[in-house]
Amino acid sequence: MQLSLKLAIWNANGISQHRLEVEHFLKSNHIDILLTSETHLTEASSFHITGYDLISAQHPSGSARGGAAIIIKSSIEFTAIESITENWVQMANIKI
Repeated sequence: MQLSLKLAIWNANGISQHRLEVEHFLKSNHIDILLTSETHLTEASSFHITGYDLISAQHPSGSARGGAAIIIKSSIEFTAIESITENWVQMANIKI
């Protein structure tokens, strides 16, 4: 049973183009949950890091701007909760 979690926040400014940097940061710092903003992901985007799950909220326009995501270790039990995707705010949500 894990008693503590290591969290971090990352302003991605386009997370897909920084995948290797994000992966290195997660693994070298033993991050359990990474909260990200400005992901710029769309429904057509693909983003995956081995050993982690991605819960995302894209901008409702469908364009590659804004957005938020939670990157969480696959070994952590969680439930995704409905994301908020308004023009002025995007939030990915989970329950641990």
